Amino acid sequence: VIFGPYMHNFQRLADLFLHEKIGTQVKNVTELASTIKNLIKDKGKREFIESKVEEILKANGDAAKKTFEFLSPFLDSGNVSTEEALICEVCAGRDFELLIAQNKYRIYRCKNCRLVFSYPLPDSEELRIFYDNFSYNQFEAEYANENLEIGKYVIAKQLSVVRHYGADVANGNFLDIGCGCGYYVYGAKENGLMATGIDIDARAVEFGIKKFGINISAKELRECNFPDNHFDLINSRQLIEHLPHPLGFLKEVHRILKSGGLLVLETPNTDSLEHILKLYFLDTFKKCRADAHGARRLKLNEIIKIIKREWGFVDPPRHIFGFNQHNLKILCEKSGLKSIKIIRAMTGHKIYYPLSKGHRKFVSKSRREALKRLFKASLLKFFGYILFFMPTMCMLKAYIYFSNNGSHLIIYAKKE
Repeated sequence: VIFGPYMHNFQRLADLFLHEKIGTQVKNVTELASTIKNLIKDKGKREFIESKVEEILKANGDAAKKTFEFLSPFLDSGNVSTEEALICEVCAGRDFELLIAQNKYRIYRCKNCRLVFSYPLPDSEELRIFYDNFSYNQFEAEYANENLEIGKYVIAKQLSVVRHYGADVANGNFLDIGCGCGYYVYGAKENGLMATGIDIDARAVEFGIKKFGINISAKELRECNFPDNHFDLINSRQLIEHLPHPLGFLKEVHRILKSGGLLVLETPNTDSLEHILKLYFLDTFKKCRADAHGARRLKLNEIIKIIKREWGFVDPPRHIFGFNQHNLKILCEKSGLKSIKIIRAMTGHKIYYPLSKGHRKFVSKSRREALKRLFKASLLKFFGYILFFMPTMCMLKAYIYFSNNGSHLIIYAKKE
C-alpha cells in the first residue's frame, strides 16, 4: 500500500501500516516512482508485506459487526439482534434462518411459512436508480409486433379462465400494474376491456403510448388514487417480488377491485428447482465465497444449498421477496382476497410465461456469456458442465415439467 501525505481522515490506519512496515507514505511523484521500482525489484520485501497484511486484516476484520455492537445500546431495539428484530410479512413469525449474504444484504427464510426476504430493504433512491429504464430494452422496438400478439393471446386465455370461475368481466375495467411497455394493456383493449396500465419506467411508458396508443402512465399504484371498487380484473405479473411492502400493495389492490373482481398475480416460485437450469449458480459460488464465507473452503451442506439455490430468485435490490404457493395464498387472504386457482408454470408457458423471439434471444445471449466466463475461468469446469451437468439438467427439466412445479407461480384471487 502506497499513499500520499494527506491521511488525516484515516490517520490510525496510516500509522498502523507504517508501524508494521507494510505501507509507504510518499510526498511527491518522484518518491512514488522510486517506491514502486524498489518493490518490483525486492521480491523478499513484497512477500513479507503480503504475509503481514493478511495478519492485520484478520486482526482488524468484522468492522461492520464491531460498529453495530458499539452502537446497539443507543438504538431503539437495544441489544436485540437483527434476526430477533425481524417480523415475517406473511405470518408475523420471528424465527428465521440465514440463507446467504449478498453485498450489504442478508437473505433470510421464515421457518414457519418459508417466505424468503432480504434485509435491510433497499432505500427509495437506490430503487429509483435501479428501475430507471428497467422495462425498456433493445429488443422492444424490434419485437414489438410479436409482443402485441402475445399480449392479445395471453389476455384472451386469462379471460377464459376467469369466465370458468363465474366472473363476468366483459367490457369491464382492466388494470395492469407494472405494465412495462403495455403489451397486456393492448391485449386487454383488443379483447374488449377498458384497459389501463401503470409502470414506474417512464421510457417504457412513453414507448407504449407512442407506439400502441394505449392508456398507460408512469406512476406507482399509491400515486394513482383510483376509486374504490373500480376494476373488474387486475393483472400483476413479475411485480410483487420487487415491492418493499407486498401486503400493503395487496390491500390497495383489494380496495380498488370490485366485489367479485379478480386479481391475476404472477411471481417466481422459490420451491421450484427450475432456477438450477438457468446458469445462475455459476456466479452464486463467487457470491457465497466473497460475501458469506470469506476465503475458507465451502462445506458440503453449503455447496448443496448453493446448487439448490434455496433463496430462489431473491437478489436485492431487484427481487426483495420470494414466495411459494403456501405463503402467497396466506398473503392474499390476509389482504381480503380469496385464492381460487394456483398454477406453477415453467418458463416458456404460452399463457403464464411466454417468451418472444426477442426474449429468447436475450436469454440465449446471457447463457452464452455465462459459458464464456466459465470457459475462461476453468476448462475442467467448462467441459464438466457440458458433459455431465447439461444432461443432468435435461432430466431435471423433464421431472419439473411432469411434476408441475415450474418456477412461475400464478394465483387467481377473488374479492368476495
